[in-house]
Amino acid sequence: MKVIRGRRDQLRDEGLDAILSAIIHNRPEDWERAQDIDRRLAHRGKLALVVATASPPAESGCPPSSESA
Repeated sequence: MKVIRGRRDQLRDEGLDAILSAIIHNRPEDWERAQDIDRRLAHRGKLALVVATASPPAESGCPPSSESA
């Protein structure tokens, strides 16, 4: 897993706080938002946070973001 360092407002600007929230809280709605942000960052050619070491809640049915890349 990559570690991204920065002030919280910088992370928020990139949408990475939602991805971090998905990892910390492990809620289905956070994972859906995190995957959307991950796709947008990758589409813009930016480094997307790979969340391969975390997994979404089983009931969400969402694959980890790293599988969609």
